[in-house]
Amino acid sequence: MRNMQTESKQQILERRKELEQELVNMLKETKSNFTSDHVRDAISH
Repeated sequence: MRNMQTESKQQILERRKELEQELVNMLKETKSNFTSDHVRDAISH
């Protein structure tokens, strides 16, 4: 069971990294003044 939990956490971290990169690309494409940190703060608050 422990191995499955670790693998799932790793998969979540990898997917998070992919999503953050997609977000950064979108922000660049739209020449937005916002950063991924702005978006992360908006999501968490």
